[in-house]
Amino acid sequence: MKIAILNDTHFGARNDSSVFLDYFLSFFENQFFPYLENHDIKNILHLGDFMDRRKYVNFNTLSILKDRFFNTLRDYNFHMVLGNHDTFYRNTNKINSASELFGFYDFFNLYENPTTLCFDGLKIGMVPWICSENKDKVLDYIRTCDAPILCGHFELSGYEVLRGMNFFGGMDDGFLSRFEKVLSGHFHIKSNRKNVHYLGTQYQMTFADLDDIKGFHVIDTETRELEFIENPENKPDINHIDGDKKNNRVDNIEWCTKVENARHSRDVLKSACYSKGYKSIYTTLTKEDRDFIITNYKSRDCEHGARPMARKFGVHHKTILKVLKDSICLQQHLSA
Repeated sequence: MKIAILNDTHFGARNDSSVFLDYFLSFFENQFFPYLENHDIKNILHLGDFMDRRKYVNFNTLSILKDRFFNTLRDYNFHMVLGNHDTFYRNTNKINSASELFGFYDFFNLYENPTTLCFDGLKIGMVPWICSENKDKVLDYIRTCDAPILCGHFELSGYEVLRGMNFFGGMDDGFLSRFEKVLSGHFHIKSNRKNVHYLGTQYQMTFADLDDIKGFHVIDTETRELEFIENPENKPDINHIDGDKKNNRVDNIEWCTKVENARHSRDVLKSACYSKGYKSIYTTLTKEDRDFIITNYKSRDCEHGARPMARKFGVHHKTILKVLKDSICLQQHLSA
């Protein structure tokens, strides 16, 4: 048997942006649920932070979520532990959005206390967000739990919270060393050390996710292998639709691949006029200029290096490198 694992879906993120919600849900509609159907997977684990807001819900977000997510989810067995974004108070899990909003669904199994599940003979421990009220109870469970796999929403010291930036304000991971595998949500960067696996998010949500590969996980109950299923619609770059990189309004930005970004610059921005004086490489350099750069560029060459050619065309040397980068991206796309 195989079980799909989700975490940190954060529905309603970015101030309940409809743009981001549609992007999140398109992953489930086009990638996640079709994968489950094709591989006959009926069980889903969610490791916390289902919704983004702790204190309230946007009813438009909730309505869209019920229509586009829960109408499909009812065909599966859904098992969830609480994350810190699911709880109203910081010192107790008693009031939480998952229970209040979705507890009436018979397929929605919420574990507010430590629980051991069994799937095809494999025991999996499910641990909710650890707070001051439940800490002793959770630690007692972890000391005596006989499951080889432990799932939760842990805040551990020494793991990446952002790429290249470790978090040091949490618990030491030593109390988890007795388990074969520990799977956790909470930190949005996929990483692992020893037996602890932070699974990362399924899709990009903030600028911190740039160039970070996203996806979901599947665990095999027979082999206990954890498989990463990459989101084929990974969008590691941010595209500013009007070309103005200072215009960070939600309706002016979209996630895109490097190739899509280069194509947008080539096909859309080259004819744009920017009221704020913004100019892309397609308004500062002619096609002949760009062809010359691509054909003649030699790294660190005194005549055809980036800086000499920048002086030749009256642009910044990074503009020369941008021309070369866009050319490489498009060539890779055409040869794929």
